Amino acid sequence: MDKENLLEHNIDLNCNVALETQVGNASCQKKTSLGLASVYLGRNEFRDLILKIENKSRKLTFPLKDIVLHKKFLREGKATISFPGQKINVFISNCPTNKLLHFLKTLHFKTKSQVNETQLSQRDRLLSERKRTFEQISPLQPKDMSKTEKDNVPKTPETKRKKLAPIDPNIQTTPKIIKKRPMAPRAPFKLTEEQRQVLSAVLSGKNVFFTGSAGTGKSFLLRQVIAALPPDSTAVTAATGIAACHISGVTLHSFAGIGTKEASLEQAVLRARQRSQLLRCRHLVIDEISMVHGQFFNTLERVARAVRNSNKPFGGIQIIVCGDFLQLPPVVRKGEQPATFCFETVAWRKSIEYNFELTRVMRQKDSRFVNILQKIRYGRCGAEVQAALKQTSTNHLDRGGIMATRICTHNDDVDFVNRTQLDKLSGSVQKFSALDTESSLSHLLDALCPSQLELKVGAQVMLTKNLDLSRGLANGSRGVVETFDSRGNLPSVPWYQALGLPKVKFVNGVEETIDMERWIINRPGFSSAVRRQLPLKLAWSVSVHKSQGMSLDCVEVSLSRVFESGQAYVALSRATALEGLRVVDFDPHRIQADPRVLEFYSGLRYTS
Repeated sequence: MDKENLLEHNIDLNCNVALETQVGNASCQKKTSLGLASVYLGRNEFRDLILKIENKSRKLTFPLKDIVLHKKFLREGKATISFPGQKINVFISNCPTNKLLHFLKTLHFKTKSQVNETQLSQRDRLLSERKRTFEQISPLQPKDMSKTEKDNVPKTPETKRKKLAPIDPNIQTTPKIIKKRPMAPRAPFKLTEEQRQVLSAVLSGKNVFFTGSAGTGKSFLLRQVIAALPPDSTAVTAATGIAACHISGVTLHSFAGIGTKEASLEQAVLRARQRSQLLRCRHLVIDEISMVHGQFFNTLERVARAVRNSNKPFGGIQIIVCGDFLQLPPVVRKGEQPATFCFETVAWRKSIEYNFELTRVMRQKDSRFVNILQKIRYGRCGAEVQAALKQTSTNHLDRGGIMATRICTHNDDVDFVNRTQLDKLSGSVQKFSALDTESSLSHLLDALCPSQLELKVGAQVMLTKNLDLSRGLANGSRGVVETFDSRGNLPSVPWYQALGLPKVKFVNGVEETIDMERWIINRPGFSSAVRRQLPLKLAWSVSVHKSQGMSLDCVEVSLSRVFESGQAYVALSRATALEGLRVVDFDPHRIQADPRVLEFYSGLRYTS
């Protein structure tokens, strides 16, 4: 979270709180649950920093001096504040992660800045006639952080600098390897006014659907929404495994646990009651809603009402839905009728209260390309669009040994291209196997992160995770494997065959040794599933479905086998610029939009 965004949050928490107190000199602890409570940061009458905890029956205050913060489970909305001098631990849980992050940052910087403040003596405090007060602290300002950072820089006088001993050329030394951890992903932009309106509606408890064309920041906004909701009662889901992994969630089918669409309502209710996930859920997030079958959406709404014994839509669960119906539709078997979209169902009409459309495109900077993509999104392919796409066939995208990624509509084409190209390379194969904590959920992670990855020097690869946005290392960034670093920190297990970490040169010129990263699936009421693997995949080719959400530097699109409305638009909109796009097998008839969706969006704009 950047410094400006910190100013937008209040310095208080509403969360579950528990206290742990050491009893006497023994090692046993007494734990007390305060349940749902409010936590505040403030100052007392002596300007001391104070932590205040308040619930319906109790009010507790703790002086914030010599504290220790434990943030290992911050992403799960949990943290611990330890008071070693008082032998007390304060456990915080089920807290929206963005508010908890801001609270802990404020606590950290305020306690650092008070070190240099003049404190009253104990005698002066006892003799003071000041009335007891508690005043909440002001929001954290950027100057507070910069001042604290400046004050904490160690100052070494010139006269006291330690002299280095002369280097003996006869001594053989091994250079110290400093493992550089990739920077944490940072949001490339703040919330726009459109995005603020969506977040405000969600936080007010409304059932919300927000949409927008490719590159308008839907995924970024969805992550902000998820971070603003209490983790323990929020179910984060998506239509597909790859979309679910992007937001650290599970598929909607996996969450619901109501079986296939052929199951009867009674069977679905029985299965849902056995799992009880719908009972614990208060907020349900669904990403890539365009790929959810309308029939399944309808069934889930009826099951939720039955399980929760409530006539409210979805049994009173708040619904936050995201996606673009002009992109990929629900998958149907060959020979079946086109699936019903969710917006055509009774459940949708009863539950969705607010519709929002994001209009500011941030993936493509060229206004001409943005206009072309907007026309393609609505199935319009006039003379101007045809001329622009045909002209890209002469674009030379291969540079620095990095070839364009070819987007195909069928998985068998993708697998054939990647395997054939890898086999053509000389040299030995390096095999990287995923390390999973929960093997039963491995199939959910396979869509985004391969369980087995084979690489060679010269292999065309792309990142599958944001590593450092400031250096252009984002999900979808293209590169080529230059070598393998044998000094890399690989798992020391007998069956691991790789000899080193791949060093990749990216399109923008950045060279980076790629270390293993973590993917997490959070399941409400269950332990999390974690996978460790290289954030890379072979990139000679990728499917349209798996390219969703990516921004590709250089991409080649084949339109000859497009078979669904929206497919051509999804493939073409992965490119960040016309100069980085090459269209082959161009056929204007492959660019189409579903008339039902066009009618829905027309009415959406009229009513919103």
